[in-house]
Amino acid sequence: MKYLIVFFLFITFFSDIISQVHFTLKKELEINKASDTLLFQISGITTNTKEEIYISDKLDYKIKKFSPRGNLLIYKGRKGEGPEEFKLGPSNITYDLKYHRIAVIDQTTQVVKLFNEKLVFNKSIFVPKNVADIEFDDKGNLIVSTPPLNDGLSSIFIYNNNDTLINSFNPVHLSGNVLMDIPNINVVRKYHRIICLYRFRNLIQIYDYKGILQQEFSIPGLPDIAETETPPQNISYLKWGIPTKVIFWDLASDSQGNLYILGDDYSKHPRRDIYILNIHGKVIGEITLENESKYIYIDNDDNLYATKNEGTTLEKYRIIKNVKR
Repeated sequence: MKYLIVFFLFITFFSDIISQVHFTLKKELEINKASDTLLFQISGITTNTKEEIYISDKLDYKIKKFSPRGNLLIYKGRKGEGPEEFKLGPSNITYDLKYHRIAVIDQTTQVVKLFNEKLVFNKSIFVPKNVADIEFDDKGNLIVSTPPLNDGLSSIFIYNNNDTLINSFNPVHLSGNVLMDIPNINVVRKYHRIICLYRFRNLIQIYDYKGILQQEFSIPGLPDIAETETPPQNISYLKWGIPTKVIFWDLASDSQGNLYILGDDYSKHPRRDIYILNIHGKVIGEITLENESKYIYIDNDDNLYATKNEGTTLEKYRIIKNVKR
C-alpha cells in the first residue's frame, strides 16, 4: 500500500510537470502583404486536407481559395441573392473533412451556403434564425449557432451530412441579454464536444451532442461580464445593457483537444493574447501574437492562422510546444 501511494504521488507530480508547456510561434506563410490587393476584409478562415486555404472576404463579397504557398487559385461570389452571391458578404467558413464540402454564412441572414472544394455551389441550408457561427465535425455534421431569442426556438442546430436537422438545443445559464448570449462555437473532434464561447462574458461551456452541459469554466484574471452602457430605452432582451468592451474575440481547438481563445479589451495585449486551455478548463499556456487579430484558426496539422493589418492579411504559424521540466 505504501508503494502504491508513492507511485500515485509520483504520477500526479509528473503529470503536473508535463502539463506545463511553453508555446511559441514560427511564421510559415503570409498572404496579402500591405502592398497587395488579394484580400480586403477577412471574415472567415478554413483549410482542407491538402493544406489549401479558404478565406471569406466580406468586403469583396467573395470566398477565395489559396494554395499552400499562398497563391490565389479560385474565387467565387459577388453581391446579390443568387446561388453564388452574398447579400451582405460571406462571413464564417468551415470545411467538412469527411465529405469535402465548404460551408459559409451569408452574413446576418438565415442562410448557410454549401460549395465543393472547387467552390462550385451545391445548395443552401435555411436555418430558423439568423446564423451567428458554423462548424463541421469529423462526421460531416454541421453545427450552427444563432442568437438565443425568447421565441421558443433553439439556438444551436445540428444538421447531418444530408442537411437534415437531427438535434437542436439552447445553452444554459444565459444572462437574458441577447448580445451577451450569442455563442461562438467550435467542435473538439478528439472528444466529440461542442464548445460555446461568449464574447462579452467570461464563460466557456462544453456540451455533448444531446445538448447536455458537460462542463463550464472561466479564465482567471478576467471579469465575469464586459462593461456596458444603458440602452437608449428599456429593451427587455438587453437586460444588462449594451456591451462597450469585449472579453473574448475568437476560439479554435487543436488535435489534442486544447482550446485557443483570443482575448480582447481585458487582456494585457488586446486581440494579441491567446489563452490555451485543456478540455477541463485548466490554462496550460499563452501565446502573444505580434499583431492584433480578429480571427484565429487551427488546421489539422495544428498550424495557427491569424489576421493582421485590420483583417487584410493572413499569417500562418507553426505552433512549437516545449515542455517545462
